[in-house]
Amino acid sequence: MSNSPQVLLTTDQIDQWEREFAESARIIAEQQARQEDLRTKLKAAEIFRPKPVPERDRQVFVEPPLLANDDTFFQHTITAEPPPKDGDNLVAAIEKIANDAPRPVSKKELKKILAEQGFAADRLANYFYTAIHRLKTKERITVRADGSVWKDPHTLEAQSD
Repeated sequence: MSNSPQVLLTTDQIDQWEREFAESARIIAEQQARQEDLRTKLKAAEIFRPKPVPERDRQVFVEPPLLANDDTFFQHTITAEPPPKDGDNLVAAIEKIANDAPRPVSKKELKKILAEQGFAADRLANYFYTAIHRLKTKERITVRADGSVWKDPHTLEAQSD
């Protein structure tokens, strides 16, 4: 007696394998043709899709809440799109400019910077002063005796210590 397994192979099995092989080859050929067709279409459609921004060039923008109070102070919106250049973001823009400035900024100079950033002239009239008042009230900027604006009072206090 032999310890090797015995295999019974019939011509029907071989024919079946040949048919399966031919069928799989046909399916592969069809899929390759479909893939090539799709590759051609995608290449042609490339001009309609904006180029993706490489990860290293992406920026993250943090917008403060529109109505900040003690409960929402740390609830910022994080987006990949810059905030619009108008509307309630004027408050955030003033706060950023004042807190990033190396020295106090006059209101005239502040309006000029905001205009350069694309804020509409009508927003730099009455609403500008409303935004300054809101930021001062919430202690997010300091308005000095001469009317210029600068860092929030807590930062100024910490710098003077």
